[in-house]
Amino acid sequence: MIDLHTHTLNSDGELIPAELWRRAQVKGYRYLGITDHVDASNFEEVFRRVRTAAASLNRGEPPVIIPGLEFTHIPPGQIGELVRRARGLGVPLIVVHGETLVEPVAPGTNRAALEADETARAMLRDHEAAWNLGRRESLAEADAKAEALATTLQRMEAMRLSPVRQGEIADAR
Repeated sequence: MIDLHTHTLNSDGELIPAELWRRAQVKGYRYLGITDHVDASNFEEVFRRVRTAAASLNRGEPPVIIPGLEFTHIPPGQIGELVRRARGLGVPLIVVHGETLVEPVAPGTNRAALEADETARAMLRDHEAAWNLGRRESLAEADAKAEALATTLQRMEAMRLSPVRQGEIADAR
């Protein structure tokens, strides 16, 4: 089982990363994406924290933490630039808080998110449908995507360009 959209105390979650990891471990998760809510003011700091937690906890036992971000309430015209900056920092998992009927997310956010990242596409978080990868049978392909992402992270680590090494920002990506 996987969940690529979770939050910690770094945004609106209730748990520190280690406790979130442990609870996911007990439930049998193989991959856990930590994607705390961020905007232009805090995404670099939050990613450093999540990456440090991943480096501490990714020691061979599942679940593998995939450090990421959820860009939230970003003006659509700024999404592409923030995604590029985040990719430049080595952020492997990006979620964008999308438009719904119940939240005042700016019109055009969904399209901007889909156009923001040509290689991996910023994942669009649909809060109205309330889906999490790994929790719906219709998202069976999510497991293969998580496997591919984990393989990429392992290759990066082997090349010593890991975004999670020693809590420092990777020099290159």
